[in-house]
Parts: sequence; structure tokens; C-alpha cells
Amino acid sequence: MSFWHHFPQAHCLPDHCNCEFISDAFIRQPSAFWSSLVYLALGILLYQEVQNKNFKLKLWTSLTLLLGVSSMFAHMSFIQLAMAMDFAAIIMVLSFFALTNFLELLKLSRVKILLTLVLYYISIVGVMYYMSKWSKIGVCLLIFLFALSDLLRSMGWNFLKAPLLQYTIIMLVASFTFFIMDEMRIACDPHSPWQLHSFWHAGTAVSIYLYGKWRFSDLSPSL
Repeated sequence: MSFWHHFPQAHCLPDHCNCEFISDAFIRQPSAFWSSLVYLALGILLYQEVQNKNFKLKLWTSLTLLLGVSSMFAHMSFIQLAMAMDFAAIIMVLSFFALTNFLELLKLSRVKILLTLVLYYISIVGVMYYMSKWSKIGVCLLIFLFALSDLLRSMGWNFLKAPLLQYTIIMLVASFTFFIMDEMRIACDPHSPWQLHSFWHAGTAVSIYLYGKWRFSDLSPSL
């Protein structure tokens, strides 16, 4: 019995998780675990490439790194807390700009904004801990639609004319297709070192990188 069996297990276990075989080892899903490193690599790359290293960029980079670490923790352990942290990090990334823009309208200090984000994250982890996998996915989709509507509110359909946003959306659609195929076990080989869920990680990491490049450029709405 592995170390992780001493903790509450993910709700999707034993056989309703994704395609990759969940071994009785310290790293229970190696392919998904190692592919999560892409979030870290592209988060660091984005931070290095953006010239104006302002407070919001530092927060965005920190969230990207948090997503990578949470994803690695989730696929390494498959304990319920790690899965909740993984989904909470996704929600934080999806809602980041709408939330921080709202907090800045309230003229909060940087310390209060940071504290609010930390409390927000902890609250989401608490809620996600008790939800089923597909309920968590549904919440993430709803928040994505909210973020998309926020772009429409601020830019209208002109946001589709920005090349970086076009690439972001294309990558997101392709990545989510891989995610659903993996969940439905289409072209599934549980013991393959290359999993569709890993392509989901790589694709969403690229999407976050491209979206960050656009958001921190002069072409985006007011930060």
C-alpha cells in the first residue's frame, strides 16, 4: 500500500478517473504528473518575456505556478485534497482578471488584494473538496463562460480579431477535446507514456501563456 492510501482518496476512484492507469506508487500517474511541468515552464517564460513586471503579472505568474504544482500533486497522489486544490487553481486562473479588476475598483491595497485572493482560493478548495468530479468540471465551464462574457463586455466581438486570443481559443478547444476523449476513454491505452490528458495539460498551459502575453500587452483591455 502506497503512502497516499493513508489519506481520503479522490471521489473518482477506483475506476472513474481518466484513462491513465493509477498505480500503487508514490507517483500514481507518471504521464499526467510530468506533463504538468509545462505550466511551470511557460509561467516562468511569460514572466521573463513581459517587460513591465507589475503586481498583477506577479500574481498571474504565481497562479500559473500554483496550477502546475497543484496538478502535479493531484496526479501524484489522487487524494481528495489534492484534487480540490487542482480544480481550485483552475478556477483562480479563469476568474483572475475579472476578480482583480473588481478589487481594484474598490481601491483596495495590494496587501488586501493578495489576502482576498488567498481567502478566495481557500474557500474554493473547501467547496471543491466535497464535490464530484463532473460537478467540478461543470463549475469550471460556467466560470470560463463568465470570463468569456467579461471579455465581450469590455471589447465586444473585437476580441476575436486579436491573433493571440484566436490562438488561445483554438488551443483551449483542442485541449478540451483531448480532455473529453480521455475521460470517455476514446483511444485509451492505460499504460502508455503518452496520454490524452497530458496533451490537455500542454494545450492549456500554452493557452494560459498566450492569454497572459495578450493581457500584458498594449492590445488588451485596461488591466
